[in-house]
Amino acid sequence: MQLVAATGSRPLVAAFRAVQVQLGPVRRLEVAVLGDLAGETAGLLEEDATRAERLSALRQFHALRIREAERLSALLEASVARR
Repeated sequence: MQLVAATGSRPLVAAFRAVQVQLGPVRRLEVAVLGDLAGETAGLLEEDATRAERLSALRQFHALRIREAERLSALLEASVARR
C-alpha cells in the first residue's frame, strides 16, 4: 500500500484497495504456501533500492505467485469447502 499511496493518485489508491478486498481470502493463505512474506515486503519497501532493484523485486513478487497459483487455488477451494 505504501508504494501505491506514494504515487498520490486517488484513482490508483481506490483501485488498489478494491483489488486488495477481492484478493483478501487468497492473501490470508499466502503464508502457508509462500513462506517469508515479511522479508519479501521489506525488499519491496527498501528505501535505498534503485528503480531497477524495485522493479526486479516486484517482478519476483508476481512471478512467485504465478508459480504457486495452483497451490494457492487448491488451498482456497479447500477453505471454502470447509465452510
